[in-house]
Amino acid sequence: MNAVIENLSQFSDLQILLSSILLLLQGMVLGVFPEESIILALGAFWGKGKVEFWQAFLAIQLGLLPANLGLVFIGRTFGTRCLQVPPFKWLNGSGAVERALVKVKKNSRLTIALTRFTPFVRAPVYFAVGLSGFKLSSFLKIDALASLLQISILLAVGRHFT
Repeated sequence: MNAVIENLSQFSDLQILLSSILLLLQGMVLGVFPEESIILALGAFWGKGKVEFWQAFLAIQLGLLPANLGLVFIGRTFGTRCLQVPPFKWLNGSGAVERALVKVKKNSRLTIALTRFTPFVRAPVYFAVGLSGFKLSSFLKIDALASLLQISILLAVGRHFT
């Protein structure tokens, strides 16, 4: 990772931050780079004095929160229709989605908060939260609060390893 950081150090702080925002936003559709990697890299840039903590933190929030909210919106708006076409239709053959949605509805706030700290499952969980009919504004509040801690920790870890 240090070699990548060194190569990217030729970018301006604005280029680094805008690239990070775009990478995080594209995670709503297809996460090419895990958000943890992006946050850790920004922590390394912070450690090298290339960006300030507040710049990195704000850039992450500007990329992460809309992407997460977008997944909930997609689940809420198009989720039922998605479950009627393959390959999503196959997931619901035995009523598994309905059973899972009962659990999501029952524990939605806790599910959202804990998912923020669980890599690799965020997209399907946030989609399911939307499918369950959870309010977008409530989701955004919970996700933003949980991200305050998660982002701060990952930035500090990234800074520590530079």
